[in-house]
Amino acid sequence: MSDLILLLALAGIIWLLQMRYRLPDTRPAAAWQRELPSSSYPALRIRSRVAYSSLGTTHESYGDRAVAVANCAAGHGQSRRHFTATRRDTCLDLQLQYGGERACAWACLGAGDCVVACPEEAISLAGGNPRIDTQACTGCGHCITVCPRQVLSLIPADAQIYMACASADEPTLRRSICEVGCRDTHQCLGDRFLTPGIVRADGRRRVIDYTRSDNLLPLRALCPAGVFRDRISHRPQFTVNEFCTGCGLCLPACPAEGCIIPDGTPAATPVGHSKVRIDPLRCVGCGLCLSRCPEGAIRVVGAVGYDLDLD
Repeated sequence: MSDLILLLALAGIIWLLQMRYRLPDTRPAAAWQRELPSSSYPALRIRSRVAYSSLGTTHESYGDRAVAVANCAAGHGQSRRHFTATRRDTCLDLQLQYGGERACAWACLGAGDCVVACPEEAISLAGGNPRIDTQACTGCGHCITVCPRQVLSLIPADAQIYMACASADEPTLRRSICEVGCRDTHQCLGDRFLTPGIVRADGRRRVIDYTRSDNLLPLRALCPAGVFRDRISHRPQFTVNEFCTGCGLCLPACPAEGCIIPDGTPAATPVGHSKVRIDPLRCVGCGLCLSRCPEGAIRVVGAVGYDLDLD
């Protein structure tokens, strides 16, 4: 009789866990969610750990389409494992085995439940993480509802920058278990290159306010861990021509350390300073230096009509 009770209790626990991770979110929608048009952003789609910001109640700047992104950038070789799972059929199997084999509780489990759930076949696995074809993704939210760790979230389809770390762990723990996790340096919250409030703290996580049209590219340079990922496949490059006088006004306008560097000798310029050049490997394409050059010596090189990348 005791064995039967134990078996029923175990079955009940498994059922509760499945209910917890597989059912859609039935919590009442917040006021800002209720105001969104149901045809564009159903409440089901706004239920992930790193969704777009709930600071405002407007949605005009979001456009009429959302796409999914993966809020975990660490491949399986970049985040530590604390054991090897015996069953790997689904992400739910992995989650039920001591909470998953990856030491980070916010990391993708990599079994591909989201791949199976996507009706548009827009998701594949690359390096253990989801790769999303944003041209095929319709923002239906099915991938979000089946992910036991809520690694996926929805952002506006035309958003260029997204947050690739959903961890809410202590920064010291993140550094010890993951090579590319958020280091929580707070630079993204109050840096002079960013409009205040464009990035906010949600506990120990960071959330981007997509309701605003500010330049988000400095985030790529300010984050030492590189968790702010650019969805643009390629950016126009910037170069400095012969009209540079070495005035140095462009230097404080650049958020990327080591991007604008001396090129030449002080005697080569009228003002007695060295001319500069732009390191294309460090440039993030923000263009903040353009307006600061009084001589118009900084020029854009390359195509401007770029497309959003596939992941």
